[in-house]
Amino acid sequence: MASASARAAPYAFILLWSSSFVTARVGLARVSPLLFVAVRLVAAAVLLGLILAVRRPSLAPLRGRWHHLAIAGALVNGVTLSAFHVGMVTENVGVMALLQTLSPMLIAASAVPLLGERLAPTQWLGLTLGAIGVLLVVAPRAFEGPAAWGAVRLGLVGAAGLAAGTVYFGRFGRDVPLVLATAVQLGAAAILTVALTIVFEHPHASWTFAAVASAYLPIPPSSGSPFRR
Repeated sequence: MASASARAAPYAFILLWSSSFVTARVGLARVSPLLFVAVRLVAAAVLLGLILAVRRPSLAPLRGRWHHLAIAGALVNGVTLSAFHVGMVTENVGVMALLQTLSPMLIAASAVPLLGERLAPTQWLGLTLGAIGVLLVVAPRAFEGPAAWGAVRLGLVGAAGLAAGTVYFGRFGRDVPLVLATAVQLGAAAILTVALTIVFEHPHASWTFAAVASAYLPIPPSSGSPFRR
C-alpha cells in the first residue's frame, strides 16, 4: 500500500499544482494578486500554527536551522507565488504555467554543482529539450509589447525563486519534521507577501464564493491597475 501511494504521489501533485493555475485565475478576477497570495499564505500559516499548538512537538529540530527554512519558504512560496499571480493578471495563464516548468530544469541543473547530485546523459537531454520547447513558445510572447514582456519577466522570477528555494532547502533544511518545516516556511512567506501587498499594491477584493474557493483549492480589477505607482 505504501509503495502504491508513493508511486501515485507525483501524479497527484501534478494534478493539484497544474489545476491551481485555472482556479487562481477565477479568484484573480475578484481579488488583487498580492492580496490573494497573502490571504492564502496567512491562512495556511495560521492553520499549521494551530496544529503545532495542539500537538506541541519538540522545537529542537529548528535550532540553528529555522532561518534557513524561512529563507527557503520566502523564496518557494513568497517570491514564486507572488510573481506568478501578478503575471497571471496581465498574461495568458498557459504561458505562465509553461514558464513555471523551467523550475524543475533549473533545480536539476543547480543540484549537480550545489548538492552533488548526478544526472544521466538522457536526463540532460530531456532537460535541454524541455527548456528549448518552453523558450520557443514563450519567446514570441515576450516581444508582443511591454505588458507581455513584463509578465514573462515575472514568470522567470517566479521560476528562479522556486528553483532557488528548493535547492536551498535541499542544502540546509532536510531532516526537519514536515509540519515544523512547512509551518516556518509558510510563516516567512506570509510575512513577505503581506509586506509586498502593503508596499506595491492597492488591495482590491470582492469575497464571493468563487474567490474564496479559488484561494483555497487574469482578469484585471475593473477599477484599474491594483499596483502602486
